[in-house]
Amino acid sequence: MPRRTGVRRRPAPDPGPFDRSEATWRALSAPVDLYDPGAAAAAELEAHEAVLEPGQAGYPGPLDFYARRWWRRHRAAFLAAVGDLTVAEARTLARRGRPRRS
Repeated sequence: MPRRTGVRRRPAPDPGPFDRSEATWRALSAPVDLYDPGAAAAAELEAHEAVLEPGQAGYPGPLDFYARRWWRRHRAAFLAAVGDLTVAEARTLARRGRPRRS
């Protein structure tokens, strides 16, 4: 049996739902806050009327948390509006819209 030689590489992780590359977001003419973590975090904090500015003591962090929270609410709606949902993403959105059973 032949032995493996060279570096063993792991496959690249699959992107999560509603994730696209920055180039794809730009091609879709998406607002910067849908692909830039800094802009997304700023938009999230502005939406909640943050009193503190970045760098001040007590400023919330890490910013990627706020970016992900912004993206979770806004990316799906944008992709649905431009018609760029995958089948799995469309199914996810359909499930989100269903009334929940008690």
